[in-house]
Amino acid sequence: MGKNVEKSIKYLNKLQEMVGETWKQELDSYLKEEEDELSDESRDCIVGFLMTYKEEVVENKTTNLQEVEKKINNDLLFKNLKDYLDNLLEPYYVFAPLRTFYVKAPKETPALIEELFGQTILRYNFDILQEYEKYGFENMKAFGDFLNTLDGICAYVVKRNMYRGAIEDFIYNQTRLPGTLCGKITDLIDANFESMKLSYIIERLNQMEDE
Repeated sequence: MGKNVEKSIKYLNKLQEMVGETWKQELDSYLKEEEDELSDESRDCIVGFLMTYKEEVVENKTTNLQEVEKKINNDLLFKNLKDYLDNLLEPYYVFAPLRTFYVKAPKETPALIEELFGQTILRYNFDILQEYEKYGFENMKAFGDFLNTLDGICAYVVKRNMYRGAIEDFIYNQTRLPGTLCGKITDLIDANFESMKLSYIIERLNQMEDE
């Protein structure tokens, strides 16, 4: 769960040194998923920039972010960058109410996580959406987005057959929940791994029949 110490602007400077004045076009191509023509070196540099820039957004490192905006100096490219990061950080934003809830009630939150897990991941209680306030959410939509994202995270780690340590790291990187909650969710996934895998296999088979 370590954090990057490199500044993201260094990756943009390195990209410019490697490819010259076309660096903005290369960055834009990657953001638009049109990176087929990029060299491995350019791609690695852009990925390094995006991962480091993501950390700077999460940690609200204003000076670093302003340096990047000034370096890019292009409204459209900067908008594309912001849209890309917003998509990348969607789980982080969606989990914000849970992080806030934990600050207010650290002892109660793990038990609520276990309750949520049992009623949404292992089985599904259709009435749970009505209880959004109990879990610290302002409205049903925000709670629904959170539940869908939690399900997506669980599905991903099970489908990828991740080891326990990798699961905990992935949950932290996606959500920035405190270590206690990352460990709690990891424990729940680990304890129910085989039954969850079977559920996702059945779900996928049903989807294939409907196609």
